[in-house]
Amino acid sequence: MPNPVVIADIEARWRPLSAAEQDVAQSFIDDAWAVVLSQVPGVETRMTAETLSVDLVVKVVSAMVLRILKNPDGLRQWSVDDASFTRDQALSAGLLYLADSERIELMPRATYFGAGYVVSLGG
Repeated sequence: MPNPVVIADIEARWRPLSAAEQDVAQSFIDDAWAVVLSQVPGVETRMTAETLSVDLVVKVVSAMVLRILKNPDGLRQWSVDDASFTRDQALSAGLLYLADSERIELMPRATYFGAGYVVSLGG
């Protein structure tokens, strides 16, 4: 299955990108998709079977990319004259990563069958 995220998904969540920014964003989109494929078992199978929403995958991959695009230098704190700003530590990491909460969103859900929990293919 091809990467479900396109430049328009990033722009819809942030702003229009220049041609140069689009090239960089596409590289990050491809990298983020590779991370999801490596860390979320069966993501493509569940998307194909429609037990995992493609829209949810697009949301997660877009969020991964936007963390970098919005803070390419990984700045956490800066000041100008009398003003000082501190960016959230998760945003300031400047790394492409799948957050634990995002991984949980993409993982199959557990279904209870009385004697114990059995992992279903539901997304």
